[in-house]
Parts: sequence; structure tokens; C-alpha cells
Amino acid sequence: MALKIVEEAHDLMKKEQKKTLTARNIQYACRIAINGQLGMHSIVQGMYAVSQEEEEDKRMFPEDIQTVMTITPVHIKLALSLDEELFGLLPSSTVIAGVGNLRFVDQPVNDLNEQEKQEDQKEEEDYDDEEEDEEEEEEEEENKNFQPQSKNNSNNINNNNNNNNNNNNNNNNNNNNNNSGNNNNIYNNNNNNNVIFKCNGPTEHPLKVWCQQEFDECYFYLEEPISRSKIAAFDMDDTLIRTKSGAKFAQSQSDWLFWDDKVPSKIAEYYRLGYQIVIVTNQGGIGIHGKHDHTKFSQVSGKIQDLFRIWNMPCIAIMACDVDGLWRKPSKLMWNFLVEECTDGSVSINSKDCIYVGDAAGRPDNWKSGKKKNFASSDLGFALSSGIAFKTPEEFFLDEPPFVFDQTVGANGIISSDKIPKVATTGDIIQGGANIIPPFQRQELVIMVGLPASGKSTFTETHFVPAGYSRVNRDTLKTKEACYKACQFALDQGKSVVIDNTNPSKEDRKVFIDMAKKLGIPIRCFRMNTPLDLAQHLNYFRERKQGVKHVPNIGYNMFNKYLQEPQLNEGIDEINHVNFILNINPNDVSDWNIPKPK
Repeated sequence: MALKIVEEAHDLMKKEQKKTLTARNIQYACRIAINGQLGMHSIVQGMYAVSQEEEEDKRMFPEDIQTVMTITPVHIKLALSLDEELFGLLPSSTVIAGVGNLRFVDQPVNDLNEQEKQEDQKEEEDYDDEEEDEEEEEEEEENKNFQPQSKNNSNNINNNNNNNNNNNNNNNNNNNNNNSGNNNNIYNNNNNNNVIFKCNGPTEHPLKVWCQQEFDECYFYLEEPISRSKIAAFDMDDTLIRTKSGAKFAQSQSDWLFWDDKVPSKIAEYYRLGYQIVIVTNQGGIGIHGKHDHTKFSQVSGKIQDLFRIWNMPCIAIMACDVDGLWRKPSKLMWNFLVEECTDGSVSINSKDCIYVGDAAGRPDNWKSGKKKNFASSDLGFALSSGIAFKTPEEFFLDEPPFVFDQTVGANGIISSDKIPKVATTGDIIQGGANIIPPFQRQELVIMVGLPASGKSTFTETHFVPAGYSRVNRDTLKTKEACYKACQFALDQGKSVVIDNTNPSKEDRKVFIDMAKKLGIPIRCFRMNTPLDLAQHLNYFRERKQGVKHVPNIGYNMFNKYLQEPQLNEGIDEINHVNFILNINPNDVSDWNIPKPK
């Protein structure tokens, strides 16, 4: 259906001499518009530029939008994947008309839009002819820059890398002048013939092109759909490669060497053994907080494709880009996406036959003579959460013995180690054994105090909500003001209320205390005793089990910075301390035993 729409729209575009959206427009919008930096107005602007129904559009949208050409991933997804109309207003083929004939341009989109506004003052026919000639020249130049490189030896590749790096440096200089970057990998196929395959999941994915998943949080690259039942997956930095410069982070696309000379042969061996070769990597900062680092993406994606050319076998790569995103290892989202979305439908991935190799294993200082501790345990955690075997690079490539962690395993299978905090599974919840719910019926205000992910909400929902208390929670209500209103409303209705927030300072608690005092309602405070390391572990455990984005470290730092322990002289009638007692489903023990990344 999508291909038919493309053909029809392309013919229509030629017939009516419609303007052609460039790949730069789409790249820019994918990075910016979807992240809330451009409003809905920008979305309809892009639709208007390629619309088939101009008269209807003029009735729906302001006339001044006709000079802007912006398109967002929303349009592409709706048209290509869902074949649906945009809000029932425009046919999906409208979108395809804009993307059916992509061309690359070097100018940043902001400049393009300004240029379009100026040239719109000229005759439309002159504008179209001029733009078409310019883009054809640029497309020819782009094609020259993307000739396939040698697949036969790494020296040729590295020489090409150096040349490409020089070109990249020149491009970066130009990009700095233009305040924008030209990414040669996004939506680019070296053969200029993108092939779309229907995978095992609900979506169609193009081959040999970098695709965006979940906005800027994840990108993936498929040279072919997965047709093997076994996967050998690898971290990239300090596992497959290391920097040639000796710097901690790569300085350019070509700043790399194989981690060890045995890497290429070992990769080839596992491919011959029937494994699909996959790179799974965290690349924090590429899409940090919705701000796409175009240069870094180009360097990393180019480096991965250079590796694939050297190996000369069809490979797959997937990378999580947001430093605090849900897709980052140790989350299993990237693994789930691979096995659920990227197979050709002919195979079922057997996790027991799969392996993941990475250096971030949580090893301590001097785990090997002279070696520093690992910066994280995210690779080990990724393998554990995905249910696949794990090896370090030393074990996999150099046949060294596996590193054995110093840990204890309880009768219930729960592990305690320097990476997994010890946790009680039995004992009194309330220190001193006080009642959680008063034995007599009375209206009251309860204020929780505790670190993020310290068990406040679980405690509240287990004990207070079933007893009829109104729960006030900022994560749900979003603002302090909304919490104040919800509390006052419930108190006025004669209901007991529990404030399920962190509430570290006297100021945070005072507004709620004053409300209750005015109504003569007693106030109790429940202070969570959960220590920091356990709360941080719970933070990632809840992310894995509930799909809730983990609280970054700054959330814990802010709590401790503003913490003022609750006191009776604030107007509180009773203060209770809550011990965290783990009550876990046996099926969740394996997830609990995954160490926090850092």
C-alpha cells in the first residue's frame, strides 16, 4: 500500500510541479520538531507545502504558512507505516509526496526557510527550476562521496577513514559557520536504493539506513533482517575497538583500532558458526534530552559502518543515545526490539544460545593486576536483564578465565554484593511496631518523607489507599499547585489524605500542615529509612519492571541537599520510621539481581 502511494504521489508531484522536500528538512525536523521545540503550527506548515488539496488547506490553516517547508517524523510514520490520514484532514499520500524524491543539501534548514521566503517573491517557475538544478548537482556530489569502500583489508579502510575524516573536518568547519551539520548517514543508503522489509513485528524497516526509534533515544541499522536463531552481540567501545589516539573518547570517526588483533577473526568465526553479529552500544550525548548532536552521530554511525565493511558480512547495530533514556543498557529494550522487530519471520531467537560481550561488568580496582575498576556494570546488567550469557572481552577474545564476583546468595535467590545492596525480607515495617492505620476512625493528614524510589508509593498504595485515603502525588498531578488543590479538596470533603511526595524540607511540608491545622486535623509523618544505595537499586528495578524512567542522580543529590528531618515542632503530631522490607515475586528475582549501572 505504501509503495503504491509513493508512486501515485510522485507522479502527482511531477504533474503539478510541486516543491520537493529535501532530506535536510526531514533530518532537521526529526531532531527538533518532535522534541517540542516547534509547535503544531510547524507541523501543518510542512503538510501545506506538498498538499494536494490547496483550496481546502487555505480554509483550515493561515495563509502565511505557505512559505515554510517542514516535515516531522509524525508525518512519515503516519504515511509510511500506518497509511492513515493526519487527524482525518489530509490524505497520507500528501506526506509521501514530500518524501518520495529525497535530495541532500548542505545548507541548514533555517537558512533554507529564509531562502524560500525571499525567493517566493520571484516567479514560482523560476524558483522551481533553480532549486531543482541546485539539488541535482548536490546529489551528484553526494553520490561521489558515498562510493563503497574496499571490503578486503583493514588498511584500505583505515586509509579511507583518514580521508573521510579530513572531509568530515572540512564539513564540520562549514557546519560551524552555518550553525548546522550535514549528516551523511541518516536516511542514507550508499546504493541509493532503500529496501523496505516486512519484519516479524508490526512495522516495516528499511535496510542499510539509520533509523530512529523512540525519537532520539535509539537508532538502529540493519544490513539484513535477522534470519539466524543465535545472536552474538557486542558492546563497541573498549570491547570491539579502542581509540587510536589513546584518548578516553574518540576524537574522530577514524580514531580507532581493534581492541585486540584477534577481534576480526573471532567475529568471523562466530558468523561461520551461525550467529547473527550485532553491535549494541550506549552512546550518551547523541540525543541527550532531545538535543541531537549531529557531528557525534555522524562519527559513531560512520565508525560502525566502517567496521561492517571490514568484516564483510551482513551485520546489525543498535545504539541508545540519551544519557538518561529508557533504552540505555542495562535496560533490555534494545534486545527486545531486536528479537521482536528485526527478524525476517522465519526464525525464533533462542536466548539460551545467544551471548553478549562487554567490558562494563562492574569489576573492582585491580580485578587484574594494574587494571582500574570498570566505570559501570551496564553490560553485565544488559545480559542479565535480557536473559542471555555474558562474557567480558578478555574472556571472549583472549580466552582468559571469567571474573568471579564476591557475592552471597540468600535462600530466596536474592544476591548481595558490592553492586547489589543487602535488603531485608522479614521484620517490622514500622520501627518500634507502631500502627500504620489508627485503630479508631478519624480524619487525618499523612505526609511521606523519603528518597526517590525508596518505597513511598508502594507503602502508600499498600496501606493507605485501601483504607480510603486520598493519595496526592506530584508525579501524577505534575505541579505543586495541583497537589495543594487536591489536598485541600479532599480535606474539605472529610477524607483522610496521604501526601506521597519526597517532601524533604520544612517548606515542602508546611503548606499541607497549615491546611490540616486550620481544620483541626491531626498530622502524622512517615519517614522512609531506605538507604541511598538501596533506593538507587530500586530506582533501576522499578524502571525494568514498570517501564518508569529512572530518576537521575541529580534527584538524589537535590533531596539530600534540601533535607530537613521532620520534627514535631513543625506541627506534626507523630513521626514514624518505615523500614524497607522486600516482598518480591519469585519470577522477579532475576531482575532484582541485576546491579545498577554505576
